[in-house]
Amino acid sequence: MYKEKRPVLKIKCSGCEIFLEGVSIIAVLVNLYVSIKYYPVLPSIIPTHFGFSGEINSFGSKNTLFFLPILVMSMYILLTVLSRFPHSYNYLCAITEKNAEVQYQNARELISCLKAEIAIIFTFIQLSTNATALGKANTIGVFGVPVFIFVVFGSIVYYINRSVKLNKKQ
Repeated sequence: MYKEKRPVLKIKCSGCEIFLEGVSIIAVLVNLYVSIKYYPVLPSIIPTHFGFSGEINSFGSKNTLFFLPILVMSMYILLTVLSRFPHSYNYLCAITEKNAEVQYQNARELISCLKAEIAIIFTFIQLSTNATALGKANTIGVFGVPVFIFVVFGSIVYYINRSVKLNKKQ
């Protein structure tokens, strides 16, 4: 399949990207801090999975507590690296010299937004795991998972729609 040669541009971070980067870093650090802080006081068996309804449906060793911080840090690094190569993404429109900068900026903001949302979601799950393990809660709440899914897919739809509108302006 033919893929057009796209311009490779160096684009400054927008204010939105800088803000979302800060949110992501804070969420990653809170996730790690909470894991380290609560590890000594948690029972040896903790909740390890919550179903769509928010109910606990799996238990395991408290050593699994560090899975989420490792996963969220890995995703943070992967998405940060990925954001540096917007010319390699798939777009709904042809990328030209004329529209490359706005399309790349929009795509990078989407990646930054998803990075922040994922970090916040994983931190919420980590906090909920600790709370249920300590007997302070029974679930992550009936609205937790559906709200997170709505937020993530809502962001994707927003940025796709924005991409289409930006292309029409060019």
